[in-house]
Formats: sequence, C-alpha cells, structure tokens
Amino acid sequence: MKNKIIIGAVLFVLSLASSTAQDAASVNASVTKSFEKAFQGATKVRWSACPKKISLAQFAFMGKPWLAYYDHDGKLLTSGRRITLHELPVRVQSGMLNQKQSFENKYGAVTIANIYEMITGSVTEYYVLLVNHKIRLMIAVRTDGSVVIKSKKKLPISPKAPADVLARQK
Repeated sequence: MKNKIIIGAVLFVLSLASSTAQDAASVNASVTKSFEKAFQGATKVRWSACPKKISLAQFAFMGKPWLAYYDHDGKLLTSGRRITLHELPVRVQSGMLNQKQSFENKYGAVTIANIYEMITGSVTEYYVLLVNHKIRLMIAVRTDGSVVIKSKKKLPISPKAPADVLARQK
C-alpha cells in the first residue's frame, strides 16, 4: 500500500514536469477501456505519456477537472480531482496552512496554485502546489494533517535590467 502512495505521488509530480501529449489512438487499448469503464461520461479527455509506460488522462468529470494515471496494462494507479481550499477537510487544511506559513517564513509569500484530492487504493492524500518567484513546492497532506514534501524546485532568478541601457552599451 505504501508503494502505491509513493507511485501516485511520483507520477503526479512527474506529470507536471515531463508529460508529453498523446492522442487517444496511441494509448494502449486496455488503458482506454479501463478509463472508459471507471469514468463514464468524462469529457475533454487529453492523454499524456509519462516515464515508465504510464499514461495520464486529464479530463472533466462531474463538473471538475480530474487526473487519472494508468499503467501499460490498464491498471488504474491513482486518480483525483482538483478542489478548492474550502473543500479540504479541516485537519488537512490546517496541516497545509501550517506548512504554507513555514515556507513563507523562509521564501516569502507563496500562492496556492493547485490542490488535488488524489485516491490511491483506499488512501486519500491532498497534493498542493505552492509557488512564488523563488520556489515551486509540491506537498502531500494526509488526512491526519501530516505533510510530506514531494518536490522542491528553486526557480532561476531573473537578472534585473540595468537602469540605463544606453550607458551600459558604451
């Protein structure tokens, strides 16, 4: 069970950085069959290829944006939907806000870019992307409010333009 959680977290983070577009025709037939069975009525389906023959479906389902990861054999690895801060359970919201404050103390104000409620087997975790001009952080918050940092990427600092560009060219 722990492996499934780790796989789900890794896949989610990897998809943000390294997925490539796939059309539905290039997705394994067992994957599309499993997807159609699990998410009947899904619309706006977009497929992406991830490392290790993993397929990511991004789609609309029950009025929300969703993600679903499948292995090459069509097994659903993890799935989830985008939610808002106000939809988080109280403990999860508290744990996430405490972690956000901790990051803000170190890196300055951060914005909550996305929150996904991800289900892997019988385990639910909440993945939160926090960003500012210095850093991009992906955290997973468990239902008990505990937080695991999944990825931390420092962003390149853009050089400031000189005050007088003409003076610099001399």
